[in-house]
Amino acid sequence: MFTHAASFVAGVVTGWTARSVLGSTREVSVRVMMVALAARDRMRRSAAEQVELWEDLVAEARSRHPGARYLAGSAEDMPVPSGSADYALMFLSWHHVQDKPQAVRELARVLRPGGRLLLRANFSDHHPRPWWLEHFPRGYAADAALFQPLHEVIAMFTSAGWRVASYGTVTEPSSGTRGDALERLRLRTLSLFAQLSPDEVETGLRRLEQAVAADPGAPAPVFAEPLLTLERCQ
Repeated sequence: MFTHAASFVAGVVTGWTARSVLGSTREVSVRVMMVALAARDRMRRSAAEQVELWEDLVAEARSRHPGARYLAGSAEDMPVPSGSADYALMFLSWHHVQDKPQAVRELARVLRPGGRLLLRANFSDHHPRPWWLEHFPRGYAADAALFQPLHEVIAMFTSAGWRVASYGTVTEPSSGTRGDALERLRLRTLSLFAQLSPDEVETGLRRLEQAVAADPGAPAPVFAEPLLTLERCQ
């Protein structure tokens, strides 16, 4: 189970973000809003503990990005004015949204006409294949089951007045070494681990440890991930 906290980023976007979104090498000023999952309620935390966790996460984010603005809300109810963003980014958070039709309407409200949503999400029928997932029993099937098929997501948006601007894949730079990836996976923060039995998780981690032990300092392999761009119609 996940909390419904979300963070919002607005302001001047330059560098790779501007070039990726706008296809431009110019420095530009656009209003970008990021709707992100803020806290995980795996441990059935109390409301007070969840608030404390949210505050800790925001404090860390502000220390790294002091020019951004962070607001608590949800994808279904965003505390921002209508038409206040040119772009919205959802990064691996769509499958956690409880009321998806309401989120579609709310995203349309906060984006200006012609504004775009960059939906970096996985889909059950267009699913990335991380190098480590094969080591877990039922890994691919269990992970894919967390997500909607692509056509279902597209239909949900287009029936509410959106259009598909593009669909493709992106490949992020390597996030460190294979050993680094193993240490992150040991934290068991991914949704996948809630879908596997304790024995399956332990078996997968043991197999992965054996595979990584041969060369833990090798760069973690990269893989292509889906990116669906949707435009709010006039």
